[in-house]
Amino acid sequence: MEDGFLTREPSSATLDSKSILLCGEGDFSFARALVSLSTAETTLRVTATSYEPVDDINRLWGGAENLRALRDVPGVELLHGIDATSLDARFEGRVWDRICFMFPHIAGKGRISLNRELLAGFFRAVSHVLAPGGAVEVALVACQGGTVTDGDAQRDYGNTWQAATQAAEGGFVLVDTALFDAAAWEARGYRSRGHWRGLTQERGFQVRAGVVHLVRREGELDGATCPEPVTYYRDVSFW
Repeated sequence: MEDGFLTREPSSATLDSKSILLCGEGDFSFARALVSLSTAETTLRVTATSYEPVDDINRLWGGAENLRALRDVPGVELLHGIDATSLDARFEGRVWDRICFMFPHIAGKGRISLNRELLAGFFRAVSHVLAPGGAVEVALVACQGGTVTDGDAQRDYGNTWQAATQAAEGGFVLVDTALFDAAAWEARGYRSRGHWRGLTQERGFQVRAGVVHLVRREGELDGATCPEPVTYYRDVSFW
């Protein structure tokens, strides 16, 4: 798990003996799909969290069945009302080996600046709860991250959430990107959940062709380099 994506090709081996924090779960179907890969010999240490309270998960997001199934799994911790931009305050003194945020977004459409702030706040907070040598994975819908892995959906970097730039806010470097294997995760039961336009109207969004962004601390790259360095230009005037 140290060298690759937990969300790309997970197995019981990648789940064993590693602590995992999942942020921003909707109906907890991703957490359930991930945990389903474990075996009787696997030592699970998974903390799955949601921003919404448990009543909303059950009533609005239809996650009651997933929560019931996860509660029966040893080594799985379920927490609600967790703000991914305040992990440092909420979990002072705790760390995880791998931290995943699956398709974060601010409710509504056309809010690039707010979603950039969301990512920046997450990366600043997550730097305090990531174990030494650990890694963070953030999955974004195609065209949001601003990398060549977006393929035909790639936009000008200035018209994206600028994943690499926001990661730098927490002292992280983007070291790899990969397409999200939506078909494989959906076969395991994962369903995307999101707010569409308003705060209360729920609708899944398109995760096929999504991109997972893998970041590490600047001082823990182990020879890895940013696959798509961003060039910055500044106009400097002296008066």
